[in-house]
Amino acid sequence: MRIPTRRPAREARHGPSHLLAGSLRRPGARAPAGGWSLRRWRPRRGISLEADDFYFEPKEIRAQAGQPLTIRIENEGRTPHTFTIESLGVDVELQPGQERTVTITPTGTVMFVCRLHLAQGMTGQITVGQ
Repeated sequence: MRIPTRRPAREARHGPSHLLAGSLRRPGARAPAGGWSLRRWRPRRGISLEADDFYFEPKEIRAQAGQPLTIRIENEGRTPHTFTIESLGVDVELQPGQERTVTITPTGTVMFVCRLHLAQGMTGQITVGQ
């Protein structure tokens, strides 16, 4: 005859995070045929940059080391502008009202300029930190 023993109470595990972790990512489990994986998701890292008549706003951008940086540039001025990073081979032309997006992975300190208005001081910089 067996004597019933009392098992220690288990911690309740409820909520979507437990369900996702347990059902989608088991050790040794393969990704579904669609090719997605929870490990591939990264928060979007980006910034909006305004190109106006003879200035960029913001003039200084900070980026994380080794992380891609997406920059959405919008020409809010009345004249054409460029977003040029010579050291990275980036040269984007924007007509008034036009918007463009570039993704870069900068290192160190990187200068960006408007080639058309460099003499007017239309410059900025991206500083990469830890």
